[in-house]
Amino acid sequence: MSITSTQTPPPDLATRFHNDGFAIIRSVLNEAEIAIFRSACEPLLHADASRRPGVRQLLKRAPALREHLNSPTFKALLGDLGAPDARPVRSILFDKSPTANWLVPWHQDATIALTVKADIEGFGPWSIKDGEHHCRPPRWLLDRLFAVRIHLDDNDATNGPLRVIPGSHANGLLPESSIESLTRSSPIVECMARAGDAVVLRPPLVHASSRSMSTARRRVVHVEFCDASLPIGVEWAEA
Repeated sequence: MSITSTQTPPPDLATRFHNDGFAIIRSVLNEAEIAIFRSACEPLLHADASRRPGVRQLLKRAPALREHLNSPTFKALLGDLGAPDARPVRSILFDKSPTANWLVPWHQDATIALTVKADIEGFGPWSIKDGEHHCRPPRWLLDRLFAVRIHLDDNDATNGPLRVIPGSHANGLLPESSIESLTRSSPIVECMARAGDAVVLRPPLVHASSRSMSTARRRVVHVEFCDASLPIGVEWAEA
């Protein structure tokens, strides 16, 4: 089943996304598609509760979801974001709930997941997380990455919404002191979303998430996309 959104993104979406480092897109999934996503994701959460709050390599575990991301409508959305050739390279299912509640401090996403560790200029330092090789990529690659966070539940101020500092991605990765300064001096936006909406963001965008104060769940399908090729010798862990 293909994504059939009835809402067309505004014509300046790519420009706003480039400038702000994030955007909220309404009605990416309709009600029937939300149900399909929930049905595909829920067994994974019950099968391995130890992996909470995140189930990694979601598209490998629930391949039916990849079909939705390859639909013409979703491809059109990528085009509206200015990345028509982007493809999924990492996916995580988050489930913030009364039994799995957590705080994410202000930070930038700075690593990518690859199949092997390689001695390539600009890639590193390296680490292993959940069996995957992670490293910091060079700036040219970081700037070609973005995440699409598809909401499977309503997300308001009470159940730990994503909080962002618009434009904070522009200078790449920052020292912790600069991030702390930004949080004190810059406007902060809470990304409220309804089920079926998507929040898109650039990895270097300074962002955070508070603990939920609600009994409502907040399930999010987080998929990272890239439209650049990796150097010879390394491959995406989930491509």
